[in-house]
Amino acid sequence: MDVDAQDGSVEAGTGNGNGGFIESQDVRDLEQQLAAAVTAGKEAEALACLATLDTLFTEDGRWLGPQELARQLSVTTLVLCLDTAINSEDVVEAAARLLNKALHQQTPEALFSSLNTLVLQGLQHDYVSVRALTTEHLLRVARLDISALAKAFVPGGLLLTTAMCCLADDDSEVVGHVKALALLMADNDGLRQTLLAPECMLPLKSQCARSSTTRMRLQELIVKIACISGPALKDVTSHHLLADLVTAMTSDDVLVQLNALELIGLLAAVQHGTEFLVQSGLLHTALRGLRTEIPMASLVQPSLYSLLSQCAKNLALDFHALNTEVGFLDALLQHMQSQDPILRNAAVSAAAAIGHTKSGLALFMASEHNQGVIKALGAFAMARGNPELQAVGLHAVATVIDENLQAEDGNVRQTAFELAGGQKLASHATVVVKNPFEDLRTAAYHFLQSLASHRWGSLMLAGQAGFVEYLVNRNTEQAAAMKKWKFAVVEAIVRHKDLGLPGPQWLSLLAYCRDGVFFQGSDVAVAVDTEAM
Repeated sequence: MDVDAQDGSVEAGTGNGNGGFIESQDVRDLEQQLAAAVTAGKEAEALACLATLDTLFTEDGRWLGPQELARQLSVTTLVLCLDTAINSEDVVEAAARLLNKALHQQTPEALFSSLNTLVLQGLQHDYVSVRALTTEHLLRVARLDISALAKAFVPGGLLLTTAMCCLADDDSEVVGHVKALALLMADNDGLRQTLLAPECMLPLKSQCARSSTTRMRLQELIVKIACISGPALKDVTSHHLLADLVTAMTSDDVLVQLNALELIGLLAAVQHGTEFLVQSGLLHTALRGLRTEIPMASLVQPSLYSLLSQCAKNLALDFHALNTEVGFLDALLQHMQSQDPILRNAAVSAAAAIGHTKSGLALFMASEHNQGVIKALGAFAMARGNPELQAVGLHAVATVIDENLQAEDGNVRQTAFELAGGQKLASHATVVVKNPFEDLRTAAYHFLQSLASHRWGSLMLAGQAGFVEYLVNRNTEQAAAMKKWKFAVVEAIVRHKDLGLPGPQWLSLLAYCRDGVFFQGSDVAVAVDTEAM
């Protein structure tokens, strides 16, 4: 096989990957000619060799040549093409694309062995395509065989340190690869210790001192590692790696503070993280921002309510004690009446999450003053002329009154329902559910399902004139999501076996459940309360 010195074209005497096949000797000849062209600085010849080798692959990297040649391409020769001192940008980019395809053919062992010749050069390369190629294949090795990384990523080793410092890269793809790689390492007990050791973290912190973007990326990575498991969180805290996050949470820079609160929210999303926030006092420190004058409160306080909501969902908090310490309840009542819809809705969502818990509902029911929370939720649910607020209120009341099997406090929830509006609210919801706006109907169905989860709630709904007939009428909803919501209400009602409903009504509800969500058969005759509509 010869390369024409005049035009750089390659004569593949035995065909190529698309027209027949390239024999093993042809591949070796091409690689030798490629190496010679690169060394001699002959750009056209190098590009021609790379183009011919590229015909062994489809555009998406699938191998087209003979299977026995799939792993015979020399990665070392291709790496030589990445040297910007002797190659043009075109040659480097072409070699990077081909190398990306060639490495897909390697076994995990051969893949990492090949990468040893590439990694340190590739991670620090001037071209983004080469850095992205390198980090992608490090990630591939980790996914195929994490033990291969364990052998190479020694504590304080140059390979690991250089890879992690790519968090400071300007390219989002490179940064994404490094984050994913670090999280895979963190899921392995031994590699996590190596990753979190000072020998690896100190160079990264040095990078953070020069770039706020890198600092936020590292904080995010540390928090995500802590979220993996209880032992991972323990390792993170033992190395004091959350200290910067604690400082950022009380920063005078609102953007830094918001970023810190968002990351703390990730911790609150897992139970061991919520436990840490409570035990460390971080939750209490954060929530004090609800009742104090802070810069840009309208931006920060909704994030604080989101944090409180998440913690309420994950851990059985003592809300009496929490309120005694940080006094969040008065702030909650005030912010629920805010003219800022973002702050108001965040406060309402927090009230719902708290009220769903046994401890939180007990706090709300403890005094007439505290009961103002439940009454406000009911008022929102019936806010005429404000569909958005109605939807928020209906969802909130639904969450509060929903049967909480862990709490076993159905009587208290019935009392809360009465405070929220009782029979008037139930009647209102049966009208709203016929509204043309799906968001509002969804909220109404959510409320009705929660109400029907209680025997007393199902009896109340069954007593609404024409409502059972409306439920079993399959022509009232066309969208799949709405059909599912209505079916959920019927399911909740028929779960109670002793409602004492008239035979035809009960049988129609049972038949509706038996036939499933999307049944298309004949429908029960409808007797809808037209006055309510």
